[in-house]
Amino acid sequence: MLLIVVSSFVILILEVLGFVVLKSNFDITHILFFHAFLTLILFFIQYKKSKFIGFSFLIILFVPIIGIAIYTIITSIILISERNSALDDYEKYISDFELILKKKPSTFIKEANTLGLIDTLIREDAKNKKKTITDLIANDVDIKIDALKLGLLDTDQEVVHYSSTLLSTIEREFEESLSNSINKYKESSDKSLLLEVINNYSKYLNSGLLEGELKVIHQKEYIDFLEKHFEIFQTKDTLLKIIRTYINLKKFKRSLEYYKILLSEFEEDKLTYFVGMELYYKTKDYDSVYNMANIIRKKKYFLTDEENKRLKYWS
Repeated sequence: MLLIVVSSFVILILEVLGFVVLKSNFDITHILFFHAFLTLILFFIQYKKSKFIGFSFLIILFVPIIGIAIYTIITSIILISERNSALDDYEKYISDFELILKKKPSTFIKEANTLGLIDTLIREDAKNKKKTITDLIANDVDIKIDALKLGLLDTDQEVVHYSSTLLSTIEREFEESLSNSINKYKESSDKSLLLEVINNYSKYLNSGLLEGELKVIHQKEYIDFLEKHFEIFQTKDTLLKIIRTYINLKKFKRSLEYYKILLSEFEEDKLTYFVGMELYYKTKDYDSVYNMANIIRKKKYFLTDEENKRLKYWS
């Protein structure tokens, strides 16, 4: 769309200049031939980009200068609208970046359990809400923290107490598991235990329990262990986590330093360029985002529908 807007603007200028020059030296036939030639150029530019030719070209063809001016204005408005919409979609995508990298297919039962929990905590009476929360403790099912937080907002104080108790229990288990893995690592010469520490931090940070300054503190501790692990094992997965965590902490300079390592070590991996798109987007370096998207297209990677959607805006 950007190419179409720029092209129509350039052709509008040529049309005006051509009209001024040809009017003083040639007759109306030459002016019309020149206008038809410019219209044909714009026709092929849009056809190549979108394969769609609308009624707008009849206006351009039969109304010299003014037709192209109107077309330029309309396409500019559409471009701005698409840009805002695409930026919203892209923001949503990158906010879930780590989940996209790590997410495993959910079973129908897990999804049903989560939906059932939310529905119960919103719709049912206090007795059923308390029973649902008690069953969660007893059955140790896969728990959605955000859904349990709904219980904290309930009007029934017992439901609030039950929800608070369960959330505190889960938080304590995370803390104990994390502390145990850190102590085990410190007491041992086995560096591979670092991975257990990192996994426990990752689960805790992604659980939804941590917020505000407490979450920032854990992220800083997490990244210390990530850097130790990368120094020893040099794995791509750890490198990606370091970049992502520095982005979350808004330490973009450090994130860029590690991204340069990712780019040099994993140049042929398409994920490297998608990570680059996310990082440069966060730093508002849209030219670099566009360059990353161009590299992905030129390398002709196999792309999923989701990845194609990410690239669509930057074409």
